[in-house]
Amino acid sequence: MLLKRVEQLEARIHELEDELRRARAAVNVEIDLSDLEGAAEQATEDTEEVWRRVRRDPTKPEPIRSLYRIYAARGDVDRQWCTAQALVLLQAANPDQKACFEKYRSHTLVAPRASVTPDGWYEHLIHPEQELLTGHIFGVIAPAVLLGRVSALRRDGKLHRPAPQTKQDPTRATITAVRAIPWGAAILGLAPPPIFVEKERDTGYELIPAVPPITVVGKRVLSGVGQLEHAFLVGRHLSWYRQEHFVRELFSAVPDLEDLFLAALIIGNPGLPVAEDMRRRVTPIAKAIEPVLEPPQVDALRAYFLRFVEEGGRTNLQRWSAATEKTACRVGLVLSNDLLTAARRLESEEGPLGELTKDLLAFVTSERYFSLREALGVSLNQN
Repeated sequence: MLLKRVEQLEARIHELEDELRRARAAVNVEIDLSDLEGAAEQATEDTEEVWRRVRRDPTKPEPIRSLYRIYAARGDVDRQWCTAQALVLLQAANPDQKACFEKYRSHTLVAPRASVTPDGWYEHLIHPEQELLTGHIFGVIAPAVLLGRVSALRRDGKLHRPAPQTKQDPTRATITAVRAIPWGAAILGLAPPPIFVEKERDTGYELIPAVPPITVVGKRVLSGVGQLEHAFLVGRHLSWYRQEHFVRELFSAVPDLEDLFLAALIIGNPGLPVAEDMRRRVTPIAKAIEPVLEPPQVDALRAYFLRFVEEGGRTNLQRWSAATEKTACRVGLVLSNDLLTAARRLESEEGPLGELTKDLLAFVTSERYFSLREALGVSLNQN
């Protein structure tokens, strides 16, 4: 009876196996590659052409959305997140874009694996409208201009001298605003300046003319400021210690910059043809600067003068000055690693979506910014 029962069960198993094979053969399998085809088209789209539309008007979200879709199709998480930041700032992000932004947003300080190299400043950070040759010329005369500025302030009794006891040792400092300065300088490849804290001074991070120049930290950043805000403010502040930017910090008025620039050109070529009234105004400045310069610096001005003439002999110092401010904000964004923090700090100066914030929107979605993140080792694709 048991053997017979086994035979029956085995026969039933064979029947079920046959039914299973027939059922599998009858399954209707549908293959839909339409989404894959669309994703492939997006992945191969020209991002440079799309980004040009962003640059023309950074406040329009549609080109930024297009960039986000392209990077999503490519599986490029870092570029996705950077473009998601811009969409969130413009209040144009959909739920997926908001989720991407929140998932990878960090509220702690960035930890780069490398610092910005000298070439990296020119390749990734300096604004395209900041003519490099103009900056090089200002950079040559910057030490002499600083000496003149300090002498004039001392003569007029306006030279600020912080109390010696307010000087800070960054290696022992416990104040966040102080510790942020050497941290930022190391990332930017700059030497940290001497730091003084004046708790009653109504300022934030202030560059004070001295030999060498110093940073005074005032009460505006000693409390109520978050880590990312410190990072933005420090990056923006330290950018003025770059030699090609330093004169712009000492003399922000365009007419003053024009006089200094012409004085540098006259040192490079004393026979420079200029209007007589302009020569009377600028020659004393040149005579004050030239004795302070070393022979290699005078030679550099001669070489830069020749280049200046070869390249057309024209510059727009109003545009150059505005571009240095945009560069400074870009530096702050790199250190803070947070577009919303940067925009919030700038809103108090220029209102919502001012020119500096618009430039950051274009920068944060650009290949220059992505490449810099990779060079620093902070790209999400690397981590």
